[in-house]
Amino acid sequence: MALSCGLSSCGYRYGESSLSSSYQTISIPFVSGDPDGELTAAIVRQLTGVLSLQYRQDCGQLQLNVDIVNFDDENIGYRYSYKKSHKRSHSIVPVESRMHMTVEVTLVDTTSQCVLYEPVRLKAYIDIDHDYNYSTWKRGVTQFSLGQLTDADAAFEASRAALNQEIAVKISMYLNSL
Repeated sequence: MALSCGLSSCGYRYGESSLSSSYQTISIPFVSGDPDGELTAAIVRQLTGVLSLQYRQDCGQLQLNVDIVNFDDENIGYRYSYKKSHKRSHSIVPVESRMHMTVEVTLVDTTSQCVLYEPVRLKAYIDIDHDYNYSTWKRGVTQFSLGQLTDADAAFEASRAALNQEIAVKISMYLNSL
């Protein structure tokens, strides 16, 4: 009886006032699927500058749970490859890619442990221009076996930060709309 009574008080709250009128603090645990914590850090930076809620590392009145549901990339632009003699070959190589990320965002009232709003999925993508590893034949395989980044690797690494920021902005826009 007590369990059913406690569960019945949980429910999505549509049409209520803004978050800042009912809550003062928010906590953001590590994003599920964020191996290096860079997305988590981007979300914290974005929300502390935009929301009127005070950020707390833990024990906030609200908890923002974020899960990476999908992260992938696809090649969207190509050019012809060149031979060592600098003549165009018949093969093509990717020189433009698109990184996609989908996250699921859930907002929880930590006092009641109730999910306040239906979980929402937010998507973002970023286009990346990069050089295909044209200089591979110049530098040789040894440098790559030592862990040095190629032009494409460096472009993907730099673009990941921009994609994290894009998702963080979408999360802050979503929270401001509540």
